[in-house]
Amino acid sequence: MTKRELSNYFWLKNEIAKQEKRKKRLQEKLERSMNETVGDTVRDYRSGKGIPVRIEGVPAEEFSLPIMIRMLEEEIERNIKKSQEEAIKIEQYIQTIEDPKIRELMRSRFLDCMSWEEVGEANFIAKDYARGLIRKFLKNV
Repeated sequence: MTKRELSNYFWLKNEIAKQEKRKKRLQEKLERSMNETVGDTVRDYRSGKGIPVRIEGVPAEEFSLPIMIRMLEEEIERNIKKSQEEAIKIEQYIQTIEDPKIRELMRSRFLDCMSWEEVGEANFIAKDYARGLIRKFLKNV
């Protein structure tokens, strides 16, 4: 696993959260469009008298909206699933590291998205030493 792949973890989690919000907004829009109807009143002359009859339906411009929303939702679902799979691979990789010090440094830096100063403070070592250990480990992998 490369440093670039590990660094993508933050962005994968961020992307998943934003895609979930997009999906929720689309579902709300779909619900609004499904509840929105238009109506008109016409007269029915079949009995000889003009009896008012109400006609209801979906606005013409809103007719294709549910189809488009469903397609977007499916695309977002695929994207979320792919991002989650990649994030899980990164988490599993870090869990398989044998050295507990390196494993904790990797968790702090890549999963918890800490700066090098925060990694050093959280693990009671100098930030440059933590950075050096990670670089050395990634170079040897």
